[in-house]
Amino acid sequence: MKKWFAIIGLIFLVLVSNCKNFPETEGYDLYHGIVDRVAVWNSDSSYGKSILVYKPYEYCESCSDSLPVIYILAPYSMSADEFTSVYPIFDMFDRMLSAKVLPPMLVVVVDGFNEASDEAFDGNYEDFIAENVMNEVASNYHTFTDSSYNGVIGVGPLSGYNALKLYLDNPAKFGCAAAHSPMVNPVDYVENYLLSQAIYEGGGSLPNPPLHIRAFPHLQELLSLGLAISPKIAPLDSFDLRNEFPIRQVSNSSWLGAILPWDTLGNPVDDSILLALWDNASLLKEVSDSIDNVWDTASIWIDLGTDDNPVLSNPINALIDSLNAYDKRPVFELYEHDIADPDSVVPVRWDNYLMVRLNYSMGHLLKVMWFR
Repeated sequence: MKKWFAIIGLIFLVLVSNCKNFPETEGYDLYHGIVDRVAVWNSDSSYGKSILVYKPYEYCESCSDSLPVIYILAPYSMSADEFTSVYPIFDMFDRMLSAKVLPPMLVVVVDGFNEASDEAFDGNYEDFIAENVMNEVASNYHTFTDSSYNGVIGVGPLSGYNALKLYLDNPAKFGCAAAHSPMVNPVDYVENYLLSQAIYEGGGSLPNPPLHIRAFPHLQELLSLGLAISPKIAPLDSFDLRNEFPIRQVSNSSWLGAILPWDTLGNPVDDSILLALWDNASLLKEVSDSIDNVWDTASIWIDLGTDDNPVLSNPINALIDSLNAYDKRPVFELYEHDIADPDSVVPVRWDNYLMVRLNYSMGHLLKVMWFR
């Protein structure tokens, strides 16, 4: 199987790089893969979270041939179902597999939701992907055990950040990664964009307690970062409502919440330990701490659209420079008039820019898998 990947790999790359639209179905029969909805359970099996697993039409349940896996993290606040209905990536795979320009592979799409937006999910989003999701896929599908055949893609600031963080933190599980318009430094992203948007939504301050969090999408995003970086589980009356946000009750006596290094008016909180936690969450810090563990043959794809949030640009350039300094030469692409974080649920055109970006990043990850 691995030899077969290498034989057709170059053909696929040439076709993909010269075609921004999906292949026409003239000259071949169009076959459709099967999409499984799989419930992935948390550590105590008290809650199941669904993922979508795309199986190519050639997938053989009773065969022993193993397949590479690409995990796609949907944009923040989008479910896997919503993302794949807006961006019809499964149709793209059907066409390319039917045309024999793509070897068989599994594609796993995971919700962009994390703790603050998914009230029933208790757990760390990174651990959920690297442990629960990957173990579920490996246990039920024919996959390679070699991490070089696992790739992860994140779409948008938070999911792009999560994809790169997963890759850097788990080199024994992921051999390559792609991020479309990722956030690099949470502090920079919050201070230069997210905090002001959340305060504006709240009418001049951050609502606390955040009783109707779903009505405030920027606050929801901000508290999701807080839950990932500086969570708190304690009795409700122990929360300091100046900068500690109780989100939901998790037991008879305890609430889960997020501690922010800013108060409800957006002023910095004088807490050096808390700020250090947030500073350490920067991908630049992740690179310096983890890069020695990343394979020399591993690869990262990062892209940015000129219409994406301008706050993202300078930190991405700093990340590129940092990776180059460690001789990890990432692939970086800049796309004109494009945005990676979708703001519409209207299905896109086949030649939509993000679809093109996903097409190219997938091609890059597969090239790395085949020719490593």
